[in-house]
Amino acid sequence: MKTPLISVALTSYNGEKFIAAQLDSLLHQSMPVDEIIVCDDNSTDRTPEILNDYQRRYPDVVKIFRNDCNLGCYRNFENALSHCGGKYIFLCDQDDVWLPEKVAKLLQILLDEPECDGVFCDSAAVGEQLQELDFSFWQMRKFGKKAQRQCRDNALKIMLKRIPVAAHSVALRQRALQYVLPFPEISGFYPDSWIALQVALRSQWALTPEKLTCYRVHSGNITAPQLATAAVELRRSQAVRAKNGIAQTARLGEVLLDRIAPETPDFRRKMVQDFTTHYTKRAKYSGNFLLRSIQIAGEVCSGRYFKYSNGVKSIAADLLLH
Repeated sequence: MKTPLISVALTSYNGEKFIAAQLDSLLHQSMPVDEIIVCDDNSTDRTPEILNDYQRRYPDVVKIFRNDCNLGCYRNFENALSHCGGKYIFLCDQDDVWLPEKVAKLLQILLDEPECDGVFCDSAAVGEQLQELDFSFWQMRKFGKKAQRQCRDNALKIMLKRIPVAAHSVALRQRALQYVLPFPEISGFYPDSWIALQVALRSQWALTPEKLTCYRVHSGNITAPQLATAAVELRRSQAVRAKNGIAQTARLGEVLLDRIAPETPDFRRKMVQDFTTHYTKRAKYSGNFLLRSIQIAGEVCSGRYFKYSNGVKSIAADLLLH
């Protein structure tokens, strides 16, 4: 049997409203994909029926794996990736739509930049009916031209502060799965963040500012797609503290250090250590305002608030919202 060149890893769960449009966009790429691996997480709506229809119509391409019970986002995504046999693997959400040239353009970038284990693009934000909205995914993540230039030289520096990568915009080389999998169990984090950081730590990211995915914004999105105004940032800070998010981020740093490769350059190792130290300290601030102010001042002097958090906004949030 011929080894597939291009695999698409698609996870589904109760996606009857949008998944047909996504599958149609995958099947009508200018460069055909060899296999679409769909891992359905025990859907209870019409998603299995829709998937069966596509498998019947495209039996050589659409391959469906169904979980007997609900595994959740992390394990279902991991399951999909583990079934991919392609040399190049495109990650896929169930509710978006790909532009026809996406596969061809991202694949060409990986062919042109063999040192990079992954590539990602920008995405156009659209409404439920694919009507264009007035922002892109990169704008939502504050990933401007300066950060894009820096990301080409040192992606880890950018991604330890803000993740501009999402599953719907990524293609990986098969070899990246050797260190990306298995995903760690860290509450509050999604596979996108882990993949972004691991590739930045172990290899390099390539990127293109072209908007090659229509990122559908709707009430069922796992993450809230909002531009980060001051009011939105304040609400996010409050939500993060309510969910113990700072301690979870510290835990993420600990897991990155636990799984770091021996050959990792010292400067990258130090960045992860500093990131972990910063969030560990933030997670342990005192409830006493005066003592907390002194602790925060120490972190301000270290410069880590500006390297790994949102600078003044994070300082104010720690001071006032603790």
